Parts: sequence; structure tokens; C-alpha cells
Amino acid sequence: MLRPPSPKPNPTYLAALAWAAALALGAGAGPALPPIVFVSRQAPPAGGEIPGFGPRGRAEIVGGRLLVREPDGRIRSLLQDGALFDVSHPSVAPDGRRVAFAAVKAAGEPWRLWVVGVDGGALAAVPVSAPGLDSAGAGGDDLQPCWAGDTTLVFASTRGAGRSTYGDVPSTNLYAVSAAGGPMRRLTSERNGAEAPSVAGPGGDLLFARWWFNPWRASDRAAHGITRDASLALPGDSVNLWQPMRLSGGAAPRVAAGDARVRLRSMGYQPIALPGGAVAAVYARNLGLFPRAGATGIWVFDTPFATPRRLAGAAVAESPADPYAAATGLAAPSACAPAALPDGRLVFAYDPGARGDFGLWVAGRDGRGLTRLVDLPGTLELDPTPVVVRRAPRPARAPAWLRPGLADGAPFGRGPKGTFTFHDVDVFGGAGAAGGRGDAPPRTSGARLRFFALADSGAVGSGEPSLIREVAVGARGQVLERGLPADLPLFEQLVDGQGHPLMSAHGAAHVRGFNAGRPGIETRCVGCHVGHSTLPVP
Repeated sequence: MLRPPSPKPNPTYLAALAWAAALALGAGAGPALPPIVFVSRQAPPAGGEIPGFGPRGRAEIVGGRLLVREPDGRIRSLLQDGALFDVSHPSVAPDGRRVAFAAVKAAGEPWRLWVVGVDGGALAAVPVSAPGLDSAGAGGDDLQPCWAGDTTLVFASTRGAGRSTYGDVPSTNLYAVSAAGGPMRRLTSERNGAEAPSVAGPGGDLLFARWWFNPWRASDRAAHGITRDASLALPGDSVNLWQPMRLSGGAAPRVAAGDARVRLRSMGYQPIALPGGAVAAVYARNLGLFPRAGATGIWVFDTPFATPRRLAGAAVAESPADPYAAATGLAAPSACAPAALPDGRLVFAYDPGARGDFGLWVAGRDGRGLTRLVDLPGTLELDPTPVVVRRAPRPARAPAWLRPGLADGAPFGRGPKGTFTFHDVDVFGGAGAAGGRGDAPPRTSGARLRFFALADSGAVGSGEPSLIREVAVGARGQVLERGLPADLPLFEQLVDGQGHPLMSAHGAAHVRGFNAGRPGIETRCVGCHVGHSTLPVP
């Protein structure tokens, strides 16, 4: 049963509560902090996920308030009492004057985008239109907005009407819209999910999380070499995780960070860019975050494809054989929703007691100086974002990835939106390279590469992928194939001349997720094994 976000403290009570919290919790948390916008939300029902987090919690409605922590520790509300029922994922504009966020006006309504001034004025809904969508998609949720410049919002939405191939939940994809409203323009074509976007400064790259899973596995006994039956599948690992991704210019999305030698270290939800090329992201005990995430934590990749360092949260075993993996003596803490501060520290949501009671904490990139900022009684404080001016010195231009080859608002998989070129410079290359795991498949004469497409967007288990093309691998391992359908989830499989899937050290040379090329581009990679997409292309 839903509870309203009441009691709604009046401003005097909030101020008194904040002053008491500042005295008790240490408002002097190192260097001076800027104002921090955050949400304070009701706890979900027993067994629920973190509100706003992952495929199960991202659209959960529990009731909440949009608040600001001032540099002196005072807390004030950005919204009038009763203006909105629930709020999530605030993002401060580069000019430091406006806050975009997702909200619902009443329980049971879809999530939509809103903008309000940092001073609490000029609250307005962002009217997003969805051209080409049928009634099934028009009622989806718009979530997790972030600013891509002064006038454009990037957000995750389930309006595409697709369903994930794991868990049968609505698929998210990323869209762009004017902050003043207008038609939504699709940026990604992920089969299972693309969400938690962030932008690396004005004009910077777009970071997001991709749900990497493919229920069809390589087989030597099934038609076309693929099966969903584990008893017919070739040996090898199965993958179900959220990857940190990067979108730059007009290129296809690429893995932004991760150590592919260990699956856990490849995970990164809610990724953000840090100075010097580092990436901070959230990991979880359950890498796929569904049906439950389990304990969560934040780690930092100091360089994109190095072993990450844990900043806060759960210590998760990297292997089921770890003798401590099943330890039940202590409940694990959780951390999520990192945001970078101007002084190099991070502010994030943290539940040190493993009671499901998140507050806002701050720490250095090395995890030192961990200090509590806000922890209001009876609610979860989540999604912090500092109020800072991030405008570029010269007039800001739209990021390059917003300009070329954008798809329209129609759901993916409903017809071609142009073509792209696939270019693997050597499918047998990259063996033993940094970031790769094990060896690439052995060089094989007469090898061929299969392209499978999954065009339907129906419920899990519906439809089958189709073999749309099978092409010869060049003498030096090159595959250069033009005219492949863009904006359509594809996966590939490498086979020998008799159609048997080739094997690498980690299993079949078979893509364990889905990729989609953007219209008019050439995707470039090297290898056909775990970690190949992290390798530099010669």
C-alpha cells in the first residue's frame, strides 16, 4: 500500500532539524561544500529495492521531497507541499540555476520530467512528445534526466514499449529532448536497457549503464548454432551484468571502464566521469540487478580498464569459490548514486548499517575522510548533485554525439533506420592484451562470422533471432561488412568452415549481449573474445 510523502515538515521544522543534524553529524566535513540538491524518499515496502535504482526500483513510487543542503548545513525544500507526490534523480544545469528531475504528480501516474529553479521558483513540466509511438509506448516512464548543455536533457525512458530478455521488465533506452519540451530523439537501441546517463562536462561524452545479457547461447547441436537450452549450449560463461558505457561523437557506444578478466570488475551502474579520465560507478552483489540488486557499493576506475578500487559499500566476493562469499555474520553496507564535488571528493548515498536507511555522505576518491552530511529520520536520502557552474569558457556547443545520426522517437526493431558498417580488423587478434581475458580463438582457415538480429520488442521468450547474414573472414582475420541494419539489436558468432562455433579460452566466440550500430557509422574493434571491445584498434 502506497504511503503519501507525509508528514511534510514545514520550513521552520526543516531548518531546525538541519541545524540539529549539522551539530550531531559533523557539518564541518572537510573543505566547504557547495549547495547539494537531493531527494528524501519514503522507504519502500519490505523486500523492495532502493527507490530509483535498477530495473526493479527505477520507477517505484514511494513518495518523496526535493531538498537542498546549503553550505552551512541548513536544509530547505525546492517544492511547495503537495506540488508533486514523488521525485527522483535531480540534475543541476550547467548554469547552476535550474534543476531537472523526474516526478509523479500522483500515485499510479507515469514518471515525467520537470524543471525548477535552484531558488524554488518557476516549477514547470517538460512536455515530451513521442512521435510514432503507439499507445503501448506512449504511457511509459521518463526517468533519470541529466543536462547535456544549457538547453538539452538526456533521459532514460520505457516509452519504446520493449521488454527485457531477462526478467520481462520494460526496456529503457536513452533519449534527448529540449528542456523547454518537444519531440524525444532516441540515442540508443539497447535490447535490455540503457539508463543512468551522465555527461562529462559541457560538450563532453555521454556515460550510461547498459544491461548486457543474451539468452541465446552458442550450440553445436541446435539450428543455426544458437539455443536457449543450457543442456544444448557449449560450455562457457553466461553473462548478466550492467556495463558502464561511453558515447563519443558519432561513434557507436563503447565500454567506458572495466576489468574484463573478472566479471564483477566489469560492472558499473550509475557511471560518472572524474578528472583525469577516471570513472566512478556502482557495483552490486547481483551484477544484473534483477530481481534484486543485493548489497551495493561504489568503486573508482583510476584508468578505464584497470582493477577498480572500492570507495564505499559492500565487499563482494569475486568468485563463488571464495570462502567468505557465503559469510552471514554481518550484513553488508550499501552505497550508490555517486556525484563529483569541485574539490575532487565524491558525495553519495550510503547505508552503513545495512538497515535500508540511506543518508548522504562525502569521501575522497580513495575512500578516506568518510563523513556523514544528511540523514533525516525515517526517510532515504538519495541522488545528490552539487550546485556548481559548469559552463565552458567559450559558448557551449551541443555535444558531438547529439548531432549526427539520431533516430526518431519510434521504437527500435520496427523497421530499418539506415545502415552501418561493421569492421573487425582481426577477429583472431588481441590475445593476451591488457584488458582482455585469456586468448582469442585460434586462427582458422575458412572461418565465417554470423550476424543475428532480434527485431521483435515483445515479451521475454517471444520470437526468435534471425540469421541475417553470414560472411567470410579474410585471410588476416578481417571482417569488413557494409549495409547492416542500423538501430537494431544484433549479436555475432564466429564459426569454422563447417559451421561449428569457434572456442576461445573463456568459451564460444559468441557475443553475450546485444549491439546496435548508429546510422551511417563504421564500428571498429579487434578480436572476438571477452574484453575485445576494450582494446585499442590498430
